[in-house]
Amino acid sequence: MKILPKHQYLRSIYYGFMIAGSILIFCFSYVIAYSFRSQIIWFVLAVLFMLTPWANRKISVAGVKIKSFSWITRVGLTFLLQLGLMLAFYTICDVTEFGFPNNYVPYYLFQTSALILLAHWGVFPWGAYALLAVSLSYVVYIKQQSGNMSALIRPALKNIPMDTVSLAADVWTKMGILFTLATTLALIAMQFVSLLGVLFHYPIAYGLRLDILLLLFVVFKVIQDGILNPPLNWCLKRRWPPFLIILSFLMLMAFAVWLLGMFIGFFSPKYTPVLTTHALTLPGNWSIVWAIFMAMWWLGWAPLSAGMLAYIWQGYRLRTMVFFILLLPVMITIFTMLHPEWVMAIDLKNRLWNFLPAIVALGIIVGLFFRTQPISYLFKAILPAPTQTYQRSPKAFLKNIAQLMVFMMGMYWINSAYAMGVIYFSMLFPMELSLLLAGVAVFRSFLKRNVTI
Repeated sequence: MKILPKHQYLRSIYYGFMIAGSILIFCFSYVIAYSFRSQIIWFVLAVLFMLTPWANRKISVAGVKIKSFSWITRVGLTFLLQLGLMLAFYTICDVTEFGFPNNYVPYYLFQTSALILLAHWGVFPWGAYALLAVSLSYVVYIKQQSGNMSALIRPALKNIPMDTVSLAADVWTKMGILFTLATTLALIAMQFVSLLGVLFHYPIAYGLRLDILLLLFVVFKVIQDGILNPPLNWCLKRRWPPFLIILSFLMLMAFAVWLLGMFIGFFSPKYTPVLTTHALTLPGNWSIVWAIFMAMWWLGWAPLSAGMLAYIWQGYRLRTMVFFILLLPVMITIFTMLHPEWVMAIDLKNRLWNFLPAIVALGIIVGLFFRTQPISYLFKAILPAPTQTYQRSPKAFLKNIAQLMVFMMGMYWINSAYAMGVIYFSMLFPMELSLLLAGVAVFRSFLKRNVTI
């Protein structure tokens, strides 16, 4: 058996790109935010792709059994995914705007952000999702290759399996998936914390306070020491499904944050007045960091969304898949441009209605991505193919998700979406470079080869 060489510089390369991402967001944040306008190119390319003869190719291979979904089921799952992500984004906007006030006037964050994403940035990010789904379909279901990121970028970089470039791309994608899922669930949990505070009218301490920072340090240390292992093992031994484990952990974390924040809010001003100082204002570039964070959040869902879309549209033509991926976002964009005065915001006094979109978004995301079968593929950041089988061992994946959820909830607790947005961009910056290369690589593959229809 051939022994693979050690990749000693793999971790250093990842840290180097993280540092580069941190420098970019602190020093060139306006340039980064403006650069997302170029995403309209991916939407235009996705539309043009439907007009080419390559779009006639069926997402299947002769002799390989495909997943049997009815046409209406495929369309329904596509729209369900889009609905879940839109409701999750609404929840993130709402908790950022109203959840933990930072002395700035609310300005309908969801409406403003949606207008930027859809109208100004070109039906963002569904063009990128469509192209990545085309790339995955071509590599996995037509060429019968592995559906990981290293295979997608191979036409552009000429990397070989298991070399440093391939491993780096796969590791970055895996980290991006972990952070995307954990951050989304963490913000939904913080929305529950915020709404519980509104419901019971109890003060919840927040901000860059010494008592909160000390509490978070203790919590992070306890989590690092493995406190999550016993309850996770207990659930797995009783064959709890992954979605139930994640829901239980999320509800427990949300309740713990609410309880601890309420405890500090009641007793800290009375017994420790020195510790009540906290940041009352957000940094001046908060709006730019928010724009970068919302763009990275949507792009962070690209591997998961594209993989699911490629999987459920097996047996149909590439053109059909791209058309239904873009259909609903384009319709919403047209409505937004025709009616720019529309408002989708719930008044602060009636915010308890926002339990509904948070619960629906949570149910859709957990139901689609935290089922027993997809867990092993999520852990390996790979698309399930008919000829691939992996052992189901969700423990490590669920443990990492839970740890990152606690970490991102803590970052949001002390500085709203600003600190969390900076960290999120630095962590996902390497994966986004791989996504960019994957989008270029798919067109290079079609242009260099005569694809038989």
